[in-house]
Amino acid sequence: PLKGCVQDIDSVQRLLVERVGVPASAITRLVSPQPTYVPDPVVTARPATLENIVAALTALGTDRVGPNDRVFVYYSGHGTRLEVADASLSAFRGTATRYREALVPVDGSLQGPTVLFDHELNALLANITRRTRSVTVVLDCCHSSGATRSLDQSGTNTRFIDLTDGAGAA
Repeated sequence: PLKGCVQDIDSVQRLLVERVGVPASAITRLVSPQPTYVPDPVVTARPATLENIVAALTALGTDRVGPNDRVFVYYSGHGTRLEVADASLSAFRGTATRYREALVPVDGSLQGPTVLFDHELNALLANITRRTRSVTVVLDCCHSSGATRSLDQSGTNTRFIDLTDGAGAA
């Protein structure tokens, strides 16, 4: 639970409801505030668990969304980059390692596996864009660049900047 992130969510929600005119009934709110924080009560909230995040994104990839609908996804919270083994590269380099970026829900762990990996998020977003081309996603977290890919699908675009000095120090 991060207090600042919930305040960010409240601010975005107020902007959508009060200034843009989005009906509160059209908003799915997933937040997990600290016990002392009093969140904006306009939209009923559920906890920002991995299950709830995946369910909400999955629902947006169904006939609930039409071709003329606009979808806005805003995530404010923890992100991480995890080391994963890659068997497809082992023939070239022996033991191969890759890094995957991930969103860390409230029930997640920075050590995995209860995270939403970038490739999983990308697949959920692809399902949404099959329903409507008007999709905006804002990821306000560390290591969020891996969720998107270049349009040419070459996979050569920079996905993150590693700020370690080679000895593992940041």
